[in-house]
Amino acid sequence: MLSPQFRKVNWIIIRAVALTSKIPKNEYRAGFDIKASPFDALTYGDCAKCLLVAIDDTKWTIAIVYFKKK
Repeated sequence: MLSPQFRKVNWIIIRAVALTSKIPKNEYRAGFDIKASPFDALTYGDCAKCLLVAIDDTKWTIAIVYFKKK
């Protein structure tokens, strides 16, 4: 059974075109006109960063679709 904190999380699956173990770029861009994105391989660190933002951000869909280091 999930803990109470996880019951409130909207779960998502990130399906990247490619994953790599390189240094995270801290950047993931997507849009309505992009058929397959990102064009560059997405790092495991970038995926983790997006998921962490999604947990705390109420607009988590925006954080996943467009995430860039501030």
